[in-house]
Amino acid sequence: MRLKGLVERGGKWILRRRPRSWTCRRKEKARRVAEQDKASKLLKSFAAGDDRSRKFAQEAFAGIDDKYKFEPLAWALRSKNADVRLFAEKELGRVGDRRSLRPLLWRAVHDPTPTCAPVPSTRPRTSATRTSWRRWSVR
Repeated sequence: MRLKGLVERGGKWILRRRPRSWTCRRKEKARRVAEQDKASKLLKSFAAGDDRSRKFAQEAFAGIDDKYKFEPLAWALRSKNADVRLFAEKELGRVGDRRSLRPLLWRAVHDPTPTCAPVPSTRPRTSATRTSWRRWSVR
């Protein structure tokens, strides 16, 4: 197999170019796991702490890359602590990832606290607002 230009890695024969990309994937996965664990720990300290530790957790949470925040924040929306749910909602809205829309909408409908519940619109519905909504809706 070596004569054909293949290399043995982990009991599998692969092309020579592949090992570098595999190590990049492993490093990215390890970084993602580490960053998500860090985010989960910060959310736990936010839930259990006083005002000072909450402020510290918010500032430390800003240091985490946005693409690693989604899963811990989506799980934080299920927390029993209303402050954690509110913080997770604000952060998910700030991140602006498309994946965050479903958990945010579910939480807006099913949240027992009035601060997180959807606010009814006071604007009159006109045909112009309906057409603009259709224009921006995802199909």
